[in-house]
Order: sequence, then C-alpha cells, then structure tokens
Amino acid sequence: MLLIEEEKSWVNEGNAPMVLPADTGPGLRKLRGTYASARSSIDRDRFGKHQKLTGQYVAYLETIQRDRVTKHDIEGALECREEIKRVSSPQPQSPAFAAPEQPDPFANPDIGTQAAMPVSLLWHSDQDRNEVRWIQGASQKSFPMETEGRDKVKRGLLRLRGAGQTLIPDTEELFSEACKASGEFTLLIRFATKGHEQRGPARIISLSEGSQSRNLTLGQQGEGLILRIRTTATNLNGTNPEVDLGDLEEEEMTTVVLTFSEANGLKGYRDGEKLEFGSVRGTLENWEPMGLILGNVFEDRRSWRGVVHSFELHSKAMDAARALQKSTID
Repeated sequence: MLLIEEEKSWVNEGNAPMVLPADTGPGLRKLRGTYASARSSIDRDRFGKHQKLTGQYVAYLETIQRDRVTKHDIEGALECREEIKRVSSPQPQSPAFAAPEQPDPFANPDIGTQAAMPVSLLWHSDQDRNEVRWIQGASQKSFPMETEGRDKVKRGLLRLRGAGQTLIPDTEELFSEACKASGEFTLLIRFATKGHEQRGPARIISLSEGSQSRNLTLGQQGEGLILRIRTTATNLNGTNPEVDLGDLEEEEMTTVVLTFSEANGLKGYRDGEKLEFGSVRGTLENWEPMGLILGNVFEDRRSWRGVVHSFELHSKAMDAARALQKSTID
C-alpha cells in the first residue's frame, strides 16, 4: 500500500520517483517504464513549445522597448528590459531568494584582517528589492531600505517622487568611517531625472546630516548635475569647490562613477567618458558618521524627482580603467 502511495505522489505531484524495491513485480516495473517514456516525450514537446512562445514574446517586447526608447520613455523601456531578462532566464528565480553576486573588486590579498578590508554598500534593482547589501571580504548582510512619502521600489526602479525620502538606517558609521580610514571612496549610480526645475540642489544621493553639513552629495541644480564633497581641502559643506558634472536630459538614464583617493584626488566618469573638472584634493580625515539618504536631505526639503536603477558605494577607489568601463550603459 505504501508503495502505491509513493508512486501516486510521483505521478500526481511531480515528486522525484522512488527507487523500487528489489521484490517489485514485473508488471509495475513495465508500467513505470512505459509511463516514464511517455512523460519524457511530453516534457520535450512542452519544452519546445515553451521555447517557441518565449521567443515570440521576447521579440514582441523588444519591439515595444525600441518604440519606448524612441519616444524617450525610459521607464517603459527599462520595464521591457526587465521582463525580457525574466522570461529569458532558463531557471527563473524570485529576486528575493536568488543568490546575490558577491563582488569583491577591491579585495587586497595582502590584507590580513577583516576589519581592514574595503566596505561596499550595493543596491541593484533587479535583485535587491528593498534591501541594501553590505559586503566586507567574505562577510555579507543586508540593511532595510526605508522609503517614506510616495517613494517606492516598483517595476525594477527606485522611484523618488519628490515628496519623501529613502533612508538606509544603521549605515552611519559603517561606510563613512571606512572611507575615513582608507582615505578613498567610489560612488557608482545609474539614474534618470524627471525634470529640470529641481534646485537646492535637489539631493539624488547623499551622505549628510542636514542641508549644511555633508561628507558627500550628488545633486541636481536645474539642468546641471553637481557634486559636493568634504575633504580637508574643501569646507564642511563641500561647496568650495562645487564640482560641475555636466547637464542632464529629462528621463534619460545616465551612469556616473566618481572615485577619490589621496594620491589621485577626485576623478569622474559618465556614460563611458572621462569627466573633466578642476582638481579636488585633500584627505577624508574630516569625514564624520553620516547617514545614507536618497531623494532628499535630513531635516530639510531638498527633494529630487527621478528614478534610480542601481547604486554602489565602496570605501576604496576603483582604478581608472574599471571605473570607465562601469560607467558605460549596457
């Protein structure tokens, strides 16, 4: 009786087939062989039909994606791209359970202690949802992304709607202190603005504790993209000098990589090109523990409207070749 129940579970529920006991009669063995053969044939046929339908669906999505790019509908184009990626995956997984990459592009084999290794904070919309990953050497954990107001993660993008803010709590000492110790950082972010009327500057991403004190701010001032960075050679607000990173096109995705080290100063790359701006030197010895915030500023109103596709913060400067490559939009 138990043997029959096990066999039924294989047939009806798709469970792995049990190993038949040695004394199983030839009738059941023959019947199983016939059934397994037919089932394999059906599975192959279904797989072929599935592949054909998937190909047709992807072709349809690619047509819509091209049309949305032509109409400058970047959000729509990215939604199509995410759907193409999902249906094309041979073994689709929910992003909440997919094993995340553990990039360690700055690991130094000569460093002997975990505490001395670079810290990375990563958020990639296609796999992280509402959490930011923290990576240091072999260690990894997650911090919740707290969206307030109308901000939310939806359809593969962090949507900052100008009336709220997105916080990553408990990161104050974690990242700022790591950068202060190393004297270096890398910021990588891919985003698109919703309009040119934003000023303040409007905060896209910031390590700050208010409108007048920051370690680092990437913001928008009208059509322009600007950077404010605190070093021993600038001021506590990072405005002397304020670095001009070029103009922004409405709803056009752009990728920016910024690196800083005491040896090389500030370097910038955008959409596959090196940025040219005045020298920013000094050290990060005057950095203080400050929280990571997107789309606004603590205790003030410097809200920004746009979408963020991904961002990375590292307490080590990428080399020029890698930074240039990472700034290229796929």
